[in-house]
Amino acid sequence: MKRAKFLLPALLLLIGSFYLWNLGNHGLFEPDEARYAEIPREMLEKGDYITPTLNYVKYFEKPPLHYWCTALFMKIFGENEWGARITPFLGGLGGVGITALFGWRYFGLVPGLLSAWILGSSFLWSVHAQLNITDMTLAFFLTLGLFAYYLGIRSSRRWLLLFYASLALATLAKGLIGIVLPGGIILLWICWRREWKLIPRSLSFPGIALFFALTLPWFAEVWRRNPEFGWFFFVHEHFLRYTTTAHERYEPWWYFLAILPLGMLPWTGGILRGFFLRFKEIHRASYKEGLLSYLFLWPLLIVLFFSLSGSKLIPYILPTLPPLALFGGLGIQAMLEGKKSRKEKFLFCFWPCLFALALGGYAWQEAPRDLGDILIPLTLLGVFPALGAILFCFGNNRKSSFYKTALVFFMGISFMAGVKTLPPLLEPTLSGKALAELIQKEKLPEEKILCYGTYVQGLAFYLKERILLGEYEGELGFGRRQNPENAEAWFLSEEEVGKLWQNPALPLLLVLPEREDSFWERLELAPGTLLGTRDDLRLFRKNAGTPSSPEKSMEQNSEIPDSTTRHMPE
Repeated sequence: MKRAKFLLPALLLLIGSFYLWNLGNHGLFEPDEARYAEIPREMLEKGDYITPTLNYVKYFEKPPLHYWCTALFMKIFGENEWGARITPFLGGLGGVGITALFGWRYFGLVPGLLSAWILGSSFLWSVHAQLNITDMTLAFFLTLGLFAYYLGIRSSRRWLLLFYASLALATLAKGLIGIVLPGGIILLWICWRREWKLIPRSLSFPGIALFFALTLPWFAEVWRRNPEFGWFFFVHEHFLRYTTTAHERYEPWWYFLAILPLGMLPWTGGILRGFFLRFKEIHRASYKEGLLSYLFLWPLLIVLFFSLSGSKLIPYILPTLPPLALFGGLGIQAMLEGKKSRKEKFLFCFWPCLFALALGGYAWQEAPRDLGDILIPLTLLGVFPALGAILFCFGNNRKSSFYKTALVFFMGISFMAGVKTLPPLLEPTLSGKALAELIQKEKLPEEKILCYGTYVQGLAFYLKERILLGEYEGELGFGRRQNPENAEAWFLSEEEVGKLWQNPALPLLLVLPEREDSFWERLELAPGTLLGTRDDLRLFRKNAGTPSSPEKSMEQNSEIPDSTTRHMPE
């Protein structure tokens, strides 16, 4: 038992090492990673941690906890990719640790450790533990809170303080969803079991007081400073996002049912094995005081909730993975003990083999490219896990448990290593870092940067300056309208872009998407000097001596702020 105490730290060290390996060696992906790095960078620059801004206009889509954490680590590690990704790294590894401890307590050491391994090496979790987005922060606090709730109900009520604190931090991470999801799961579970006495038992007045003590200060202060916050945050970002397709993230109702089996790879079959193994016990009121039904309803409600939403993104279902990993720990334990039917063997092998075939088909289609770029992720994500699953299920049944356990670790290590091969392949098309480096190389001190028809969010982060936007508003539209005297000069119409380009008094670098091939003819402008192309974005410099009348020069000088001055919302 003494040795067992070192197994979990060793496992977390192994998983954490994979997460940290080259964590800061690739550029921030567009748009989310770059956005959630730029907002805390602007907080550090301005010293204002109450009103979030993006490209120096108010941005109220998310509460500030993730920004605060990221700003803290940027202060420690620098305003770079490493500092930006420490928050999801800690959330991902922390979620693995608390899942293991909960599984150890209620199912035993082996299922607890297997659950940690399954969660930490699963596709969806391992990817998002290395991406700077708010969803992993939310998933960590929801996981901590829901585990703490069960402990508070079935053991000591002191755990309820942790439950309410976690709900508060989840709310500060991503809004009312931090209350709605755990509240819905708990209410559904109580109705399922008809344990109505749990309703008053779930209420803890010290816990409720702690919840409001943690959440109210920021909400009250940001609302006081920004009267427009309430409608946008609570109505637009919650009610309208859920009930409409206004955010243009609509997917079919079955979207998450298709994504979830892929997100659990390479352990989809093992998780299903654990679920079917304990399916009958889910309905038994006596078994472990309803724990299995609690773990079953947890992911079920989350999938149903977001399936009904008008806005669907893959990271929304991250909080479903910890309870599914616990089922996976039970399933893999049973298979390690030799309890495998032919159907169970087929189920375990089917998903990694299917994924290997899908990756192989993609590699075949992309063969005209450099096949070497595709071969390594194909092998690590597809071939090795599929081979490990086949050997695990159809190898000699007389092999020792050590041999089978080694195959389980081989599959997980291969998958985590395969995930690390993806960022270098995706960086050229999904990151603005290469474009920022080109601009840094070419930019003269007095030159401004104008993005036309697009907004490369990483430019503001890497270049540490505000970006002019032409014929683009997007998610910045609300912030633009809140302080027009400060913002309007930075949001230009097509006509204003043309006038700016013709004004020789204002040096300019233009970022133009390749799709805008008619830009010069449409605006009747002389093309600038092409400095380079990054992905589908071209960088032009305005040629010196472009004809322009003195009146136009004076007009444009009055409209565009001086390049040495930061104009930010009050």
